[in-house]
Order: sequence, then C-alpha cells, then structure tokens
Amino acid sequence: MSSLQKDPSGNFHICFRFGGRRFKRSLKTKSEKKANVSLAKLDERLWMLESGHLEIPSDVGVADFLIVGKDAKKKKTVAAAPVLKRLSLSKLMDEYFVTAKNGSLEKSTIDTLEIHRRHLERVLGKSMDVRQLSTRHLQNYINKRAKAKGKYGRPLCGSTIKKELVTLRTVINWANELELVDFKFTLRKLRFPKSFELLPFQTRDQIETRLEKGRYSATEASELWESLFLVKAEIQEVLTLIKKNSKSPFLYPMISVAAYSGVRRSELLRMKVEDVQDSRLLVRERKRIRGEMSNRFVPLTQELQSTLSNWLEEHPGGEFLFARDSAACVTKDVAHKQLKSSLKNSRWKCIKGFHVFRHSFISALAIMSIDQRIIDEMVGHTSEQQRKRYRHLTPDVTANAVELVFGGAVDSVATAQ
Repeated sequence: MSSLQKDPSGNFHICFRFGGRRFKRSLKTKSEKKANVSLAKLDERLWMLESGHLEIPSDVGVADFLIVGKDAKKKKTVAAAPVLKRLSLSKLMDEYFVTAKNGSLEKSTIDTLEIHRRHLERVLGKSMDVRQLSTRHLQNYINKRAKAKGKYGRPLCGSTIKKELVTLRTVINWANELELVDFKFTLRKLRFPKSFELLPFQTRDQIETRLEKGRYSATEASELWESLFLVKAEIQEVLTLIKKNSKSPFLYPMISVAAYSGVRRSELLRMKVEDVQDSRLLVRERKRIRGEMSNRFVPLTQELQSTLSNWLEEHPGGEFLFARDSAACVTKDVAHKQLKSSLKNSRWKCIKGFHVFRHSFISALAIMSIDQRIIDEMVGHTSEQQRKRYRHLTPDVTANAVELVFGGAVDSVATAQ
C-alpha cells in the first residue's frame, strides 16, 4: 500500500512497503498534482513487479527505481533488511515504561497505566506479538473484560475498558513513531458495553432521605455516599473534628486548603512552602494542559491565611508545604489514612476521601451561581463532563432561562388571536 504525506514545509513525501520493508522518500515538490502522478506511477510499477512484467536492475536502488523508473541514478542496491523478530506485548510495555518514567507523567498516572498493563497482559497474553494484533483480538479483549466485576460489584463498564485500550493505543502509537511497528492503533469498529453516568452531587440530608425511602443494598449505599458534598456549616464541623482528633499536625491545614480552595490531593502533596504568597496560593498543575506543568492561583480567605500562618510557625522544615518532618513529604496513602482515622468514630466516617472537600468547594460556588468561567479558573476544570455534575445545583439559572424564552408565551398567542 502506498500513500502521500505532506510535511510542515509543504513538500510531499511518498510512502510504501516492498519486500517486507517500509520506504519513505521526498518527492521534492509542493504540487499535489505532480505528487499524485508519482504515486500512480509507483503503484503501476509495484503491480508490474508483482505480476512478473518488470524487474529491478541490480545497479539501482529499490526505492529510486520504483519512484523514478529507468532514469534512476545507478548506485548500490540497498541490502534487504533483516527479518524483524517477534515483539511481545510484555517487551513493548517494558520499553514504553522506561520512557514514561522519565518525568513526563505524574506518578498517579503511571500507577494507573501499570494497572491497565496488568489487565492487558493477563487477557491478551504477555507473549503476544503486537505486530499480529487485530480488531478481532481487541473485541475479544472487550468481551472478556465485560464479564469482570467493577466498582461496587457492578459489571465492568465500557468507559473503564476503553481507558485500558486507550493505554494500549498510546503505547502502540508511540512504538509506531519509533518504527517498532508499522501500524497505528484505532478504536473504530469496536463495540463497548454501556457505561454508568456518575451521580450528581448531593448533600448529606438528600442522601439520607433517599436511603430512608428506597431499598438500597450496602454496595448501592456506598456508591451513593460517593456523591456527597458538604454545605458550609458541615465543612466547619468536619474541620473542627479533624483539628481535635488528628494526630498529624499537617492534616488540619491540609484539609483546610482543600475545603476552601478546591485543590486536588495530588496538588496539595506537590505544594511547597514558597507557594504561600500572602493572600493567594500557587497551585502546581499537571492535568490542565497536556504534556505541560502549568500553574494557577487561588485566593486565600482570611481564615485560611491565618491557618497557614499558624502551620508555618510549627512547620517541621523542608521544601514541601505539608510534611511529617524535614526529610519526608506526605504521601497520598499517609494523608488518606490520617483523614479516615480522624473521622472513624464520628458521623462523618461516611466521607470517602479528599475529593469530598474539592466537590464541596465547587458545589458551594455553584449554589451561589458564581460564573462558570471563574470556577473553572480556580479549580482547573477543562471538560463539560466535569461541569455537568454541578449544574443541577443551580436550578434557578435553568428555570429562569426557560421562563425568559417561554414565559407568557400562551398569553402572547392568545392576544395575537
């Protein structure tokens, strides 16, 4: 199969495979018409070679002869490339993760990719030759994974399986750029099971009312608590509880920042002492701009400024804002364990993790009908799917929109008649 490619300068290149090798040559023209003529001649020569009507002279290069024809300059024939050995899925993954761990990806992202890798190697097989990967293999993978159990015992949803195959696509397309494989990965024509939409965020009272009225299993109830957000008074109640019960001095100021700025746990763990800048806080991002480490600023309330000021006075030392001692920063596992420990004997043991405080901050802004652009800027939202979970918290906005368009419509029509 032959094709044309256009480089950034506008010049056309011709690409084709012959004798088990891949060739790419510049046509040294920006004319699409001339490039198509060269492509047609190449296809004709390839057909003639396959049908036995043409032979390649021994004193010219293979690519030159196929592209130029009998006028190709004489030179040594390019030696046949060695037959490529099998490239196992395991071997390819090993090579990819060496590159992935060079600092280009966040540790949490790498951890997720490692989980995907284990599933891929288990189902497809570590020794599978990725050069033989077909759509049939991928659909079989989907069908097998769809029988597995996901979160809360539900059947594994399509979005989870698709994320695993996106990881495989990333690895194979990376290998294609390095010419380890000669094809690119696509998810087209694959059929995935349906996914489950995340529940909209709800207050404690709303969740408890639903649990009282409906028949929920322990698994369904646990899933419902995932959608919890705290109202203003509840945030203060939880912070007071953490301040009283926590055995780790870093936890109260850490949760305070999460609750009053909407900062992610991973961003909290990266913060440095120097990031506290008077009335605002520098947040080091790794998610908003693909492939870049960006920054955003969040404003600090007077109460949060006071909390951080008190914390810095007893800070154990070191560069990180939240630390156990001068040599050790706080890890996500330690932070989660300390949070659960400080709430375990209270009515707030239902809090699943740090994400509750981020959701609560965003929900509080949404309830007050704060401009979505301001919310996005403060919390680093980039997708419509993220915004959708909070939109139900501003019913007046949608109700007013409908009223503005259709309010009094019947009366107007009646008057016109």
